[in-house]
Amino acid sequence: MIPGFPDTPFWQAYQGSFSGLMNWAQVEAFFDALAENTGNWYVFRMDAPLPEAPLSAAEFTDQLAEMRHLTLTYRDASHCFSLFTDHIADPQFIKVFDPGNLGASCGSSGSRTYPRWTVSRIKPDAPVPVAEEPARSGFFGRLGKRFSV
Repeated sequence: MIPGFPDTPFWQAYQGSFSGLMNWAQVEAFFDALAENTGNWYVFRMDAPLPEAPLSAAEFTDQLAEMRHLTLTYRDASHCFSLFTDHIADPQFIKVFDPGNLGASCGSSGSRTYPRWTVSRIKPDAPVPVAEEPARSGFFGRLGKRFSV
């Protein structure tokens, strides 16, 4: 478990193993397959309240269209770096990042970049953890503290 995340089924799955869908043909095929499998999905937009129930097929189709549009807006890039799933052929948990705000989703920058949406078969059960300010260390960290307001 990553420190700061709740110890719940949703957040355990969130921290699981994921594969990125990198080439655009794979991304298109994945979205097409999801469009055929519209039942029992929780869609959690990280800046919105927790969903109480899975989306209806029509609601899921609408959300999927929004995710697809945002992802494909950046299709002129060589690869897609914003779509991750726990299993490509039988997804149970999907992370869709905003291609215009990827940051360092692996946490290497010292702050977390959350996906715009998580799509899962597991009901989200706790709010998004608040990232702590990374500690400054070394000479430049001490120098920065000296001059920070």
